[in-house]
Amino acid sequence: MNKRRDTYTEVTGRIISLLEAGTVPWRQPWTATPMNYVSKRPYRGINVWLTLSQGYASPYWLTYRQAAVVGGHVKRGEKGTMVIFWKFIEKKSNEEDDEVARIPFLRYYTLFNVEQCSGIDVPAKKVEAIASAEVIVEGYKDAPKLEIGSPIASYSPTYDTVYMPVRESFNASEAYYSTLYHEYVHSTGHSKRLGRPGLVDVRYGSQTYSEEELLAEMGSAYLCSLSGMSLVAKTLENSASYIQHWLSKLRADKKFIVHVSSRAQKAVDYIMGSSYDDESSNNTRNTTATNPTHA
Repeated sequence: MNKRRDTYTEVTGRIISLLEAGTVPWRQPWTATPMNYVSKRPYRGINVWLTLSQGYASPYWLTYRQAAVVGGHVKRGEKGTMVIFWKFIEKKSNEEDDEVARIPFLRYYTLFNVEQCSGIDVPAKKVEAIASAEVIVEGYKDAPKLEIGSPIASYSPTYDTVYMPVRESFNASEAYYSTLYHEYVHSTGHSKRLGRPGLVDVRYGSQTYSEEELLAEMGSAYLCSLSGMSLVAKTLENSASYIQHWLSKLRADKKFIVHVSSRAQKAVDYIMGSSYDDESSNNTRNTTATNPTHA
């Protein structure tokens, strides 16, 4: 039997086993939540989007004064980003009783990302490249454009571009490649490649959107396994948790991923540079645990 098909079958079976055993909540494998550099307190509400929308790779922000206090300074010509917060002032309703009213006042701060500053030390994590994973990345001959430095990981079919946070923002090398593979699998659905409908129907939570997310994570798990067992071992639990999230939007039957896996296999074959005609693919899958089923 084709070795790659054996891998697909094994990984699919392991994911189903994890789903049946129950999985921990999905964890975002990179640090993207905007936070104050000094207090390390994350921003909330609209302030998350006010800071994320600026497009900086670093999640750390501070005020002009905070930059000076920690021994740095804001670079000349840099423009700040406004964030808002509510400050409550307590005031007695009148002099004759003890009732206190809390009066809200809208205030704002101007923040600067650490990338807009000089002289501020941000400890960098060492997230090494994995040679076996790089072979797959470099072997994707029809790959979309890759832009590193985004606050989030995403794929844009409009620009045929994958956006990724910097490698150092990930908690481990394996998490970086798992995320990159996820976005690369999405890119195979572009109209000039495999033309999947999940990239056309972009309504969040829709049937095709949910299936596309399942497909991308299944494909990522396959690519992790093809990159080496140590990589898949460190990412599979998080993949299963992510799959469980989208599976709940489709149906309770955990083996529905078997249906999705057949298209994930085609996406991985495309990235790996292999092609299988429909008849030979179906014949191969009919002898494995990855035979598509329809409920």
